[in-house]
Order: sequence, then structure tokens, then C-alpha cells
Amino acid sequence: GRHTGQLFRKYNVSTVGDYLRQLHSPAQRAKAATKMGIKIEPLNDWAGMADLLRLDGMDAQAAELLYRAGIKTVGALASVNAKTLVTKLEKVNASGAQLIAPEVPSAEVLKQWISEAKHRSEVVTFSA
Repeated sequence: GRHTGQLFRKYNVSTVGDYLRQLHSPAQRAKAATKMGIKIEPLNDWAGMADLLRLDGMDAQAAELLYRAGIKTVGALASVNAKTLVTKLEKVNASGAQLIAPEVPSAEVLKQWISEAKHRSEVVTFSA
């Protein structure tokens, strides 16, 4: 939202790249949460989704869907089975009052992201 955007701009975060550079570690996110006066949980959620957005063709809805399904980083995506993940994503997408994404990525798209993820370095961490 507008207020959150203003908080991030005051913290010199305007893009996903800025987010990944400045808030990739738990300590950085904890410090930012304190300075911004917000809870750390959304910062952790957004860090994982920002990490997933590094993959070619990934959009915000697909990143959120993967994150909500327990795939919190590109590194985590690198080790999953695409066919198994499609089933999980379908369940997660349909579990709420409204869909997270208009459609679940196909197994073929997931295979491409998984393959790309295997060649990406770790950026976001969730434990110290």
C-alpha cells in the first residue's frame, strides 16, 4: 500500500533489487522492522517472494503462491519435484476465500524455474 511504500522509500528501498540488497538477512530485516515501526513477519514474507522474483517469467502472484506453499527461496525451489509441486500449489491456491493466483503454473513452467533455481546463488536467508 501507499503507506508501506513511503516507509520503504524512506529506507531507500524502491525496487525488488533494493529489497534483496538491503533486507536479505534476518538481522537486516529485524533492524528495518524496528526503524520502520512495523512487524517483521511481512518483511520476511516479502524477502522470500522477492527472492523468487529473480527467476525468469516469475510474477508476484506466482511468487506469493510458491511462498504460501512453503517454497520460501530460490534455493528451496531447486530441490522440489515439479509434478508434486503442481498438486500442492493447486491446493494452496484454492484453500482461501479467493485465489492467490489466477492460475497455477504448469509442471513445464515449474521445471524451467526449478532448473534455473539450481544455477542461482543464495541471496535471502531466514536463519542467522
